Amino acid sequence: MDVRTALRKKAEHAKSKKGFTLVELVIVIAVLAIIAFIAIPTVSNVIGNANSAADNSNAQAIETAIKSAQSECAANQTIPSARAATVIKDTDKLLTTLLSSYGVAADVLTSPKVSGDLYYIDSVSGKVVARASDPKGNYKVLNATTSKYTATDGSDVATTDGTKAAKITIVP
Repeated sequence: MDVRTALRKKAEHAKSKKGFTLVELVIVIAVLAIIAFIAIPTVSNVIGNANSAADNSNAQAIETAIKSAQSECAANQTIPSARAATVIKDTDKLLTTLLSSYGVAADVLTSPKVSGDLYYIDSVSGKVVARASDPKGNYKVLNATTSKYTATDGSDVATTDGTKAAKITIVP
């Protein structure tokens, strides 16, 4: 038998065996199903944890912006600051304006990652949290449509000249 004949027989044998058998296909599908049952819940948990972490991070950014505005406006009496003066003079008094002036995206308040989450501020400690339900205590909800801030001096009169110390109060 020469080499050509051997190659021809090999090629004919390869042509006669096409595709996978039914048993091979069932085994592959079963393995893929097992992998899917393991992977899908894990991926869902990872996504949920990432969204919760993003909400907590955004809550901390909101809190930092509010506290920065408070300290900058309070220090404005002795160290004039253009940003503090802008915060005090802001006629809209919208929380989103305050946040954007301190580098926090305004859409943070309107689009929490976890469905149902809202941002709340503790009126006593100033702590901001993202929660899915109204927390107990002295918390006020923060959102773009109803939350505003007031910049007031010691007599609770809104300052307009930017030269007095001010306290930032968040109101729902």
